[in-house]
Amino acid sequence: MTTVHTAPAISAAEQLRRRRVTNESIHSLKMEGLTVSDWHLANIDVFVTGDIELDELIARGRGASASE
Repeated sequence: MTTVHTAPAISAAEQLRRRRVTNESIHSLKMEGLTVSDWHLANIDVFVTGDIELDELIARGRGASASE
């Protein structure tokens, strides 16, 4: 089976902006003594690449928090 990779739906500049914003958020959480799980980091990567939008990222995070 061959995996087909498609071009991201967002520009490289937008990916860079999303990475910067999420890195700042993660840093803020760590400064407050909180941790970010590998599951959350994986979902952040999906957001940065443009495969999901912010509202979906937030919904996934809330769903994970509710199940913990």
